Amino acid sequence: MAGFGRRRTDPVEEAPAPEPAPRPAPPPPRSGMSVIMPRSAMDSDDPYARMQGVVDFVNFQVETGLYKNDELPARAMQAYHCDYYLAQVNNGGHEQFIHNSQGDAEAVFRDVPAGLTAMGATGHATIFADMLDAVRVGRTEDVERLDDVFYTLEKHNPMIAMNAAWIGGWPDLHVVEDDRLGAMLNGIADMNPHRGDRLVALGILSVENKLSDPVWLGFGLACMEADGIEIILQQGNGSHVEFEDTETIEWVLHTTSGRRTGIIGPEAAHVFERIEHSPPPRMEDLMEEDSDKVWEKIEGFQPPERGAEIGRVGLDTVARVRGIAEYTRTGAAIDLLLRMLGNDDTRAAPLGVITPPIDAPADGPRLMAIIGTREPGPTRAVIFDKGAALMSLDGETLLVRVTREEIDAHWAKRDL
Repeated sequence: MAGFGRRRTDPVEEAPAPEPAPRPAPPPPRSGMSVIMPRSAMDSDDPYARMQGVVDFVNFQVETGLYKNDELPARAMQAYHCDYYLAQVNNGGHEQFIHNSQGDAEAVFRDVPAGLTAMGATGHATIFADMLDAVRVGRTEDVERLDDVFYTLEKHNPMIAMNAAWIGGWPDLHVVEDDRLGAMLNGIADMNPHRGDRLVALGILSVENKLSDPVWLGFGLACMEADGIEIILQQGNGSHVEFEDTETIEWVLHTTSGRRTGIIGPEAAHVFERIEHSPPPRMEDLMEEDSDKVWEKIEGFQPPERGAEIGRVGLDTVARVRGIAEYTRTGAAIDLLLRMLGNDDTRAAPLGVITPPIDAPADGPRLMAIIGTREPGPTRAVIFDKGAALMSLDGETLLVRVTREEIDAHWAKRDL
């Protein structure tokens, strides 16, 4: 789909910052919330089943309920982080645990020793304390030495069994029949008084993140340069390749038209057809006892090929779109427009951005996007300096419009 006009060439100025929205006080930390456990996990002979129940509870309330970690029951977070500690050390030692915990170090290093002590894992707690001491003074060799001590202790006194026994005795544990689990988890999620505000913030940020990412935005613009409408649904894995005498990454793209290949070249973002001859061997295929069959599957695999180019867009255009989206606060505009039509969670709405107009009149559109939602279906968002409008896909029916003042006020909610 080609561009929709010509954009004026005068420089973009930074939008005036609106008055920040008042921040509501967060819910009381470590509230009296119960930890919901399915009956099947509680009664299972597998000691990890109870821990998995806690992991599922925490993940659901963080991802769906939008609770922050310090708003969930303290015991649940301690068990959760102890399980994380165990998994990280088993996978790559204490060094991996330390490296991967940096983003949430304060909570992890607080919860793990508390949880280990509460479950009676005194040996593990001693190892953890020794690790912290070694980290403080920079003794890397001592951190590595603790791995073997940890693994030996695990053989004789596994943490999973102690964690399961501890979980079973929690006074705030509420065991429910499996068929009631979903309703109970959703009920707790709905009790979060700040879930709505956080959904707004996440909705705005989800669009902003796409429009500020030059890789995603480049591929998205290139897809929309093709005939018809093609929107990226997911950006998959990447692998290093040489393209136009430059080392770069070849990405797997999942779009509304299927799988594509995306490459950021030295001057443009390119999207190609992706020709897949056969699916790669699965792990279970490689575990067969018959080695001849295993090699047959490995040798028979044909890797995907890069097909014909379906769209490209210059990196200068990508940079220009990023600037326009930031200046016009397009993330807040799109989230607000969709909410006015009754879409409470806009994070997953597919978004395709069309090349901006060049030399448009002063009151003309700055950006246009195609948005995929179940209700009312695909729509067209048009962003102006003075506001934004959401229209039917064919552009003939105005669904809702918002002013610049409304967009700026909504944009302020992104930091709640």
